[in-house]
Amino acid sequence: MKKSKFITLEGGEGAGKSTIIKKIKKYLDSQHIPCIITREPGGTKTSEDIRNILKSRSVNPYTEIFLFEAARAELVSSLILPALKENIWVICDRFYDSTIAYQSAGRKIEEDLVSSLNDIARQGLKPDITFLLDVDPTVGLSRITKRDQDPNDPLEQENIDFYLKVQKKYLEIAKNEPNRIKIIDSNQKPLLVWNNIKEILKNEIN
Repeated sequence: MKKSKFITLEGGEGAGKSTIIKKIKKYLDSQHIPCIITREPGGTKTSEDIRNILKSRSVNPYTEIFLFEAARAELVSSLILPALKENIWVICDRFYDSTIAYQSAGRKIEEDLVSSLNDIARQGLKPDITFLLDVDPTVGLSRITKRDQDPNDPLEQENIDFYLKVQKKYLEIAKNEPNRIKIIDSNQKPLLVWNNIKEILKNEIN
């Protein structure tokens, strides 16, 4: 059996990560590869409790990042690392790249601090492959408007400049790590997005 892999999905609001992550799970299942899906923040009871706080109220940017990192530390130690040790593939909706994009570029927290906190929370774990679903922020925002924005979620209520900064930082991260991060044009129709990802997955499996 091939060694398990840790796959993450990144992207701005309305990029389509939730849809794609289910398709990845279904595809790996069809290939008889044991896998689980999870999300950030969340994935464990404690991390989901933290998610509920982050999704329901605005907090100080430093409070926000500490909560994200706490949720990540719990998820990594309680779910992701044990699963990988059992040779189970893990597919995660967001990981530390999100924190760099949203909290550093978006919230303007010092990137060195963000990176240091990420290093503590991830406990040496790094994704084998990251799919960056790159979507024009205006397109992404129109999608979440159609599905009903959560008026209590602070990260769904920012202005367009915030999301443009997030997108720019994501692309900068991807440029610096081309072997790990695969940029997928998520402005396309969902089937085209999935076909691009499936081709990359085939290579990962084979």
